[in-house]
Amino acid sequence: MRVIRKIKDFLNGQTGVLILFWTLLAWSGYKAFKTDLHLKYYPQYSIAKCTGIEYQNSNTFMNYYFYVNGEKYKSSYYLGDNYRALEIGGYYRVKYSSKDPRISKLNKNIRITDTLFIKEAGFNLK
Repeated sequence: MRVIRKIKDFLNGQTGVLILFWTLLAWSGYKAFKTDLHLKYYPQYSIAKCTGIEYQNSNTFMNYYFYVNGEKYKSSYYLGDNYRALEIGGYYRVKYSSKDPRISKLNKNIRITDTLFIKEAGFNLK
């Protein structure tokens, strides 16, 4: 009970709030830096298929997936207000990290229509 009370007192004070704020800010900066670092120094490219639009609060995301060595990776791309920028079911170029393919970024400006490239990327076309 004493420990919980001390934690509550700490978080109720300005110091606790500031430490919590700076910790969260540092963590989000680290995540963004890690993504940029991986995509800059370990880039690989493939083809991703857009599967649907997802709304989170006031943000719009396009969900997509791609294959690396036969393993499927899912991710999402922030669309913002430009929610018609990508076609659901369309194929686009994706940049991912060779060290950690879970880190990826969809390139909405490069649409892939060549069925040979799409099949080579691991997709089955019907």
